Amino acid sequence: PHEQHLTLHIRCVGHWTNACWQLVHEVEEERALAQKENREPLVELPFVNVEGPFGEGHQEWRRFETSILVGAGIGVTPFVSIIKEIGHLLKLGIKMKTKKVHFIWVCRSQKQYEWLVDVIRGLEKSAPEKRLECHIFITRLNKDFRTAFLYAFEQQFRTARGVSLFTNLRAKTYFGRPDFAQLFRELTDGADGKKVGVFSCGSPAVTNGVEQGAQAHNQYVLDNNTTCKRVSHYYVNF
Repeated sequence: PHEQHLTLHIRCVGHWTNACWQLVHEVEEERALAQKENREPLVELPFVNVEGPFGEGHQEWRRFETSILVGAGIGVTPFVSIIKEIGHLLKLGIKMKTKKVHFIWVCRSQKQYEWLVDVIRGLEKSAPEKRLECHIFITRLNKDFRTAFLYAFEQQFRTARGVSLFTNLRAKTYFGRPDFAQLFRELTDGADGKKVGVFSCGSPAVTNGVEQGAQAHNQYVLDNNTTCKRVSHYYVNF
């Protein structure tokens, strides 16, 4: 809400989205040519009506001292807005109940996350590591010897440089699908607050996996004498 422009992230997967991209691309080319020739562009972008905003469960992140945001693929976009808002509030010195945010992005390949690297880099600059920690999971790589070697090399590079070898980001890079139950144990161990909020957005397969991990984690906390905190899960499917 603090930004002057509304940014839309649209993944091209069909006729309508590809036609939308083509339209914008043609207008941008015409604008560049018109500027070069010092004339008015012959075409302009059409007007777009946007309905909303509409409330949804992700806005509950404010209620928790520690929040975990899980986005899969294009499902990462609502969390980009949240983290941008956090960075803005920190810049203004406005106090928040939320003390730590873990941002988890699950994507199939390096190509899938490249479009958002600049956005994440900006988020990392706006929020210190003690307030924001990012984790990127690349799922298409199989867990074999080569992946184990890449992971070991990544860990060594991060230790030496403080950034990921693959993304040049502060965000940690993992290979394979996340074990959410185990991940929640690590992220909630000694976390602030009585409960930790978990918010996920993606396909039903992803959010179901997060829900199962949350239930398994909560059962682990009940059955063991641990400093891990229980989690409450909120999700949105697309």
